[in-house]
Amino acid sequence: MSLQVALPALGLSLVNQVREELLYLSLVKPLFDYIRSENIENIHLSIRHVQLDNQLVDTTFPITIYSQTNKQRAQSSKARAAAVDVDCQHVLGSNSSMHVFKLLTVQMAPFSLDIDEILLMKVIEMFTANRNKEEESELSVIQPSKDKDFDITVRKYYFALLSVVCGQMTLSVHTAKLPQHLKDVKKAMAMSSMITFENAVIDFEPFLQLHPFESLNFMLTAIGTHFKQELQGQAAKIFGAVDVLGNPLGLVNDVTTGISGLVTDGNVGMLLKNVTHGASNSLAKVAGTLSQGLGRISMDANHEEHRDQIRRQYAGSNVLLGFKSLAHGIIGGITSLAQQTLEGASQDGLEGMFTGFGKGVVGTVTKPVVGVLDFASGAATAIRDTSGGGGGIHTIQRKRKPRCCYSRHGLLPVYSSRSATGQQVLLFLNGDSKTQERYIDHIRLTNQPEPHHMLVSDQAVYLLNMNRPQEEPSLLVSLSDLLSCIYVRKERADGSIQHYIEVKWKRLSESGGSHYKTSTSTVRCETSEVAEQVVILIDHARGLYNEKLHTVLAT
Repeated sequence: MSLQVALPALGLSLVNQVREELLYLSLVKPLFDYIRSENIENIHLSIRHVQLDNQLVDTTFPITIYSQTNKQRAQSSKARAAAVDVDCQHVLGSNSSMHVFKLLTVQMAPFSLDIDEILLMKVIEMFTANRNKEEESELSVIQPSKDKDFDITVRKYYFALLSVVCGQMTLSVHTAKLPQHLKDVKKAMAMSSMITFENAVIDFEPFLQLHPFESLNFMLTAIGTHFKQELQGQAAKIFGAVDVLGNPLGLVNDVTTGISGLVTDGNVGMLLKNVTHGASNSLAKVAGTLSQGLGRISMDANHEEHRDQIRRQYAGSNVLLGFKSLAHGIIGGITSLAQQTLEGASQDGLEGMFTGFGKGVVGTVTKPVVGVLDFASGAATAIRDTSGGGGGIHTIQRKRKPRCCYSRHGLLPVYSSRSATGQQVLLFLNGDSKTQERYIDHIRLTNQPEPHHMLVSDQAVYLLNMNRPQEEPSLLVSLSDLLSCIYVRKERADGSIQHYIEVKWKRLSESGGSHYKTSTSTVRCETSEVAEQVVILIDHARGLYNEKLHTVLAT
């Protein structure tokens, strides 16, 4: 019997309980071969390229795992061209309590692993929540404990050769300010504090055993222990890459590479480029670490939240991010004393006023300093990126945009690039990924080169150019103020018909008070079908809004 399954690509998406896509796994050219003879079965699995994307919409680290396959490895041999390569030879037999393998080898190409603390905690939260539910459902069933490694009924596995070869790993960890529910997850898992570092190169010795005969649980534990010890044995490489020290190991590697190029090829440009990259990288990391520490000292949660929002919004432009952060820090320092004093007095009276005054004095000094450090970090990061020595995982793009996990019918929809783009535009308009506003759909109104679109969420209606989301929407109407949306046909003097939608909404009168007046806006559509689709979409969104508004939630 022979079976071969070859696919151009395979994608797997991980979505949690609150309909948030966490990870997207992309496998390029997976190949599965199965050959069975009378006494033995051969299994071969290879994957040309592996990429695991961080799909959190506000992350600044979009790639979690990236296999570093290259042309030289692809040209050397077919097996080595793969990111993952598995070979297995299983001896067929009638004994169900044991399995005999002549061979099991696993080879992995060098890869980059970029750990985002928020993503890690959300993945742990997802799986521990499911596990806790299963444990609660099994509380009534009491089973005697067994040592699975010594239980004679447990299935055993024999390998003439067991080999797991893990390629060189480039490891980075990025810490972040966790929301309270993720702090609770971290505390429940008894996890220690993480440190930020980047591009620590870890070399693993292969796991190799001849003639082991153990349970599956024992084998997996042995493999995990081996690679854990390998990782712990190279703690010096990790310590040399921490941000608080400015990644000295990375600086040394850049300078060494530059000197090597100068000595062997006489390349002065390479030396200057690598020295510039290493120095700017160290400066960016030290400045970033200091700004994070001083930011906590300022004791102003609102200021820090706005600072984080600026960092997310301008993550792709380091220079602009630096200027925005500098301006935010200076303005925050100027207004800190008055703002903190007034907030303290309004919350806790006289005692709060003195507490707020003290916080304001601290903020007057620390906030501008944090702004300067953020500017220095942004400028140094821009120099590092343009000097070219870095690159790596940060130059890789996601395979696709984060999934829109909501649909008109309330079910998890099939992935749509169109919906993902609409969700991205809505998040840009709000300027904050923490908003509870959900994208529903958008419709193109005309066939002009720069067309307008009607974007509808569960809270508002937007008229805008989707290709230019940075521009102000031509029309923005909250569903709570929307009165009606109807299709209107107008006949011109030449007899041609033009199609419009007429939107009416209420807004406060300019005279003030609680008086409202009605406003009307007429928007042209290309065809009657488009106008009718827009009307149906807006009526559907308004129905969802009213239903949600009058829903009584169980406590």
